[in-house]
Amino acid sequence: VNEVIDKHARRLQDFAVGELPIAPSFPQVVLMTGATGTVGVMLLHELLQQSDVSMVYVLSRKDKAYLEREFEKRNLEPAILNGRAIFFNYDMKDERLGLSRADYDLVCRTATSIVHCAWKLDFNQSLTSFENDCLFGLEALLKVATRQQLKAFHFVSSISACLNFGHGSIAEDELPNDPTIAATMGYGQSKYVGEKLVSMASRLWSLPVYVHRLGQITAHSSSGLWNNREAIPIMVKTGVMHMGKMPTRDEVITWLPVDVCATAMCDIITHSSHCAGINVFNLVNPHDSTWNQFLGYLRDA
Repeated sequence: VNEVIDKHARRLQDFAVGELPIAPSFPQVVLMTGATGTVGVMLLHELLQQSDVSMVYVLSRKDKAYLEREFEKRNLEPAILNGRAIFFNYDMKDERLGLSRADYDLVCRTATSIVHCAWKLDFNQSLTSFENDCLFGLEALLKVATRQQLKAFHFVSSISACLNFGHGSIAEDELPNDPTIAATMGYGQSKYVGEKLVSMASRLWSLPVYVHRLGQITAHSSSGLWNNREAIPIMVKTGVMHMGKMPTRDEVITWLPVDVCATAMCDIITHSSHCAGINVFNLVNPHDSTWNQFLGYLRDA
């Protein structure tokens, strides 16, 4: 893990950034990745409802029609995508993100904030498999954050970056220099590396950085819609419908509904002061429950 950090750290250190003004915090022009994901769809919807967000540049491998269908699935009004959302097809492996020079210059010149939600969601791959798809893309976005003006950089991390932290509650602070605190799977390690790189960028370039460290995200609090390809819905469907039983676990859970998570993230993005430095937010449910309580609710349903 440290070798991967060192490799990418050297690349950041070699990137020269002169003295630049910090982008204004109002009105905001947001550059966003990951808008088609579970959290990203809801977050984009929230951002487009804010009067102080004048434009959202959506970097996506999917087209606008795909995102309109995702909105409809969640009972969100797709018409909100018209006007203030501009879509760009992108490539995370490319230093210019696969954008034309004109589009790249436009984004660098006019964006005031970057929200990086996109990440490969695969719990079976090693850390190195996340380099091309995720870590090099993170580097490219950090460089966008330093072009023309310093943009607030919002990195969406995961509690898996510090899952093995064994000293009480996880502080809303930079992670210690101990990669063993990350979950042993490549996904958790890659998020640990990502947090380390954005922290370094903040120190190197006086970049305003915000880490959104997400826990387990669940169904919408009103509609109950939950991506049925995720682990817990699959477990419930298999256990309840096919096996007639569920595993019991003595485990505290701090699950957070996806709409509550998106609202909290939007508040952070739109109310951040754009001051140099790093700010960390652990986005988990403040009201603990337990897995066995969840099984009780499931049984009653």
